[in-house]
Amino acid sequence: MISGRIGVSTRLLRDFYRYTIVVEEEVNRAARKPSDPPPFLRKATFPVDLSAGTPFFDIDDIPFSTHPYRVFVIADGMNGSSALTYIDAAHPHGRDGEVHLVLTPGSYFAVALLDQRRSPRGGLDVYMRPVGAALGARKTLLGRTGGDGRVLFENVLQGEYEVLVGDTTQPMAPAKRVLVRGVTTVAADGRPDTQAVTIEVPDGKHVTIEVSGRWGGVVENAELKAWQLEIKRYFEFTGKTDRDGRYVLKNMPYGKYQISVGSAGHGRRDVRFEVKPDDGLQEQVVKIEMPR
Repeated sequence: MISGRIGVSTRLLRDFYRYTIVVEEEVNRAARKPSDPPPFLRKATFPVDLSAGTPFFDIDDIPFSTHPYRVFVIADGMNGSSALTYIDAAHPHGRDGEVHLVLTPGSYFAVALLDQRRSPRGGLDVYMRPVGAALGARKTLLGRTGGDGRVLFENVLQGEYEVLVGDTTQPMAPAKRVLVRGVTTVAADGRPDTQAVTIEVPDGKHVTIEVSGRWGGVVENAELKAWQLEIKRYFEFTGKTDRDGRYVLKNMPYGKYQISVGSAGHGRRDVRFEVKPDDGLQEQVVKIEMPR
């Protein structure tokens, strides 16, 4: 038999109606033979009766094993802990007696979005989508960043998540895997410590530079450099045109730019252009004709 007690954070008592205990034999599955019996697994759900004091449980008919047993506690909307114990002929009630488990609130998890200039990205949808196995039921969480580029998710159950920005089918940045830990410490106001991740979400749009010669034809291998004219938001881009005389400057922040294009056979040309956020276009094209 495995017996134990459940410690519960006082802020959770109002919504604490039942809990589930999972007992699983910890066997190295990679080393198992096909003829070996499956690892022992049992689940039992208990109602909560706080008038009886600290919640407790008994799980009987546990077979003796040379492997340890891991005991988990699960409750809706809460993070549960686990503990190891051994059940054998010398310790039919566990090597260390009762198992002590705890239920704690979900974690606070903050996501900060910054652009390539380290400026905050406000007004963007952020999803936290559960990935991987988990004992408790986890849901996809949705929030929106404020003017400081941050969004705070409350009561996030422990486990691995994928953080997506914008449309989940076409996110604005590569998905970020994060591991949310269970609550270990709380602040003076009773709130758990906040875990956080920062994600770069480039701002602006792609600008395609098309370079041609004075008498027609594309100019390949032309060297180009573009920079912002507003010094307080200075940003520089460099590159070389391809065999089609084109080069794409990616994620250029909105603002006014000057571009300098040079080629040994076609001279040099300086051009000014502006990347505008309100023209409804996802990409912009700047055509440059060289002096020769």
